[in-house]
Amino acid sequence: MHAVPDSSAAAPRRLRCEHLVNPMAVHERRPRLSWQMSDQRQVQGARQRAYELQAASSVERLNAGDADLWGTGEIAGDASHLVPYDGAWPGSRCRAWWRVRVRDEQGGWSPWSEPAWWECGLTERSDW
Repeated sequence: MHAVPDSSAAAPRRLRCEHLVNPMAVHERRPRLSWQMSDQRQVQGARQRAYELQAASSVERLNAGDADLWGTGEIAGDASHLVPYDGAWPGSRCRAWWRVRVRDEQGGWSPWSEPAWWECGLTERSDW
């Protein structure tokens, strides 16, 4: 599951949460995440066949591979647009850091994307 990335594949790019880059005050408990496969071979038919998402409460944890909020493991499929977050809720005013990597049709993993984040809005009456 943590195979060495295939050097011909580039990390996913254009990470979005609810269509936005690093949004603040997200009120969705299951925000939707999107990314683009960043591979020059796409023109020649390269396609995503699986992905893996990780989410953590800090960028340091995420970079260390400690997905304390959510780790999907390998998910077969080409979904990369509006994939629902299904991890632990970080809490109001807290930031969730996330990253993704993809497996191509030849079985090679891309490197992890650069970390992205979303900040949770005030979701409970008591937060106000």
